Amino acid sequence: MHAVNVFIGNAGTGKSSVAGVLARMLHSLGELERDTVVEVDRKDLTASGYHEEDDPCVDVIRRARGGVLMINDAHLLIDEKRGSDSSGTKAIHTLARECESGRNQTVLVLAGPRAEMEKFLVGGGAPLNRLVTNTLDFPDLSAEECAQVTKHVAQTKGFQLANGLADDGVLAEIYRTKLRRADPQSSNGRCVHATLIEAIRNQTDRIHQKGTIGKSSLTTLEEEDFGSNGAGNGSGVGGGGGGEDGVAAALKKLDGVTGLPGVKNFVHGMVASLDLDRQRREAGLKALSDSSLHMIFAGNPGTGKTTIARTVAEVLRSLGVLRVGHLVEADRSSLVAGYVGQTAIKTHAVVQSALGGVLFIDEAYSLVSNDKDTFGREALDTLIKLVEDYRDYLVVILAGYKDEMNVLLSHNPGVRSRFPTVIDFENYSGEELMEIFHSMVKSDDLTLDPAAEPLLKESFDRLSQLADKENGNGREVRNVIEQAKRKQALRLQQSPGRKTAEQLRLLTADDLSV
Repeated sequence: MHAVNVFIGNAGTGKSSVAGVLARMLHSLGELERDTVVEVDRKDLTASGYHEEDDPCVDVIRRARGGVLMINDAHLLIDEKRGSDSSGTKAIHTLARECESGRNQTVLVLAGPRAEMEKFLVGGGAPLNRLVTNTLDFPDLSAEECAQVTKHVAQTKGFQLANGLADDGVLAEIYRTKLRRADPQSSNGRCVHATLIEAIRNQTDRIHQKGTIGKSSLTTLEEEDFGSNGAGNGSGVGGGGGGEDGVAAALKKLDGVTGLPGVKNFVHGMVASLDLDRQRREAGLKALSDSSLHMIFAGNPGTGKTTIARTVAEVLRSLGVLRVGHLVEADRSSLVAGYVGQTAIKTHAVVQSALGGVLFIDEAYSLVSNDKDTFGREALDTLIKLVEDYRDYLVVILAGYKDEMNVLLSHNPGVRSRFPTVIDFENYSGEELMEIFHSMVKSDDLTLDPAAEPLLKESFDRLSQLADKENGNGREVRNVIEQAKRKQALRLQQSPGRKTAEQLRLLTADDLSV
């Protein structure tokens, strides 16, 4: 072998097709004896035999001699679940030894998804990494590219798309929703293939039910055949899990949260912008808003940042922007390791767990404590890179104190550009703290003595005016209630006899220490 190439990208991005083009090009130039590609994976290269004649890797190399040998999902040669993976390691060293020997003209291609391949090449695949001559990135297909590929493939199968379906942005909008809801490994070319096959089946059912059998109807695919489900048909927001009802329910929950008028306006505006952009794309116009939905929540503890993050996740799932819509909470300890080379791996794992949802990083400013914090900087740099790699499958929210978050932005220029939206969470007023208090005691099946109301309101007014970042806000309300519960229990314990339901519910001024 005289060259090792790395093809990085998700499934369906054309890696196999480019390998075929590479083989034919090098053969025509006289660099390879054959223009063939032998594609294999882990199971083709590994076995339990100890002798070279029993080694399937040697046999694969022999079959590929003079052409291109492509190993799909090469990162799986090292299987961490197997513990000491001797068969995978043996295959790696056999391939490396063959590359170094130069005994035959064969081009080796190692292919797989970005995060996994990067981890593989600095870990168990290091013997091959030092021999790599070229690394090619295969970006995911955009929704517009999927629409154009569909048009081309449909023609090769003897079908045509209805007027305007591909060129006016309608089909692209359908794909935009499908790609966001799909797993990264099931998107791109695989999504195009699955969508087209489904459309042909739907078309068959449609013309059979309507009885409109003719040459044109048998070869034309309509918008409804692609299962738009609300996306791309002008039916308003939706197209994802939950649709319009899911969005309305999430926004209703948001509106029920105490205070935060600026935050509520932002979320409502985000929903309106996403829907308007969908309609513009369907009409063949350019989207107006920034494509990045990553954001920064700046504010003191207890101001509702985590609660709003959950609501954002629900809204984006209902809009079809996110596939799952779950919330993964993390902080510095979740991302930063104490050993060289482990931080990137740890950060990768957290990001992977959040794909399809929202990754909420609390106290994000603590990721980089100072200029000498190499581990923290590695975590931040890795995170920024992954934010870009998985931009269509993940929304990241960085949260923390306003001033400290500004410092974080200065540590990495990529943070500001990839997190264009900064939402300020203002402290609650005394009136809002009272509203939160009443909501919490109601959920605990408690009541407040009316005589204590003005005293507690005065206490909350003083609390809301404190300049200290740790003035508590919503968390302080919970602390007040928990302390009141304990004092109520002591007070009732000193009173003889069986307590009535009213006594068990009532919180007095003495319980609240106001």
